[in-house]
Amino acid sequence: MFSGSWRESGMDTIELEIPDQNIDIEALQVAFGSLYRDEVLINPSRVIALLAAASMLQLDGLIQQCGETMKETINAKTVCNYYNSAGTYGLDSLKKK
Repeated sequence: MFSGSWRESGMDTIELEIPDQNIDIEALQVAFGSLYRDEVLINPSRVIALLAAASMLQLDGLIQQCGETMKETINAKTVCNYYNSAGTYGLDSLKKK
């Protein structure tokens, strides 16, 4: 997108539409940063926002890492949000947990 014959390659600024309210700037920064690392440290309080960003960007490895973090940190306070997010972002194995 940034080189070659893409329209964006000559632009100074590229605007992204973010259709998901769960995605914020911090989640996007971590998701884009994951492109340069094999693993990222995922804060459980930020995992849903990061999962949303990873899903939008189709980052399968990061989606799996978010799922593992959610499985490890599921508790009475997080179960409903995790369950709903698992359904929204296609983590069916997490819904069964």
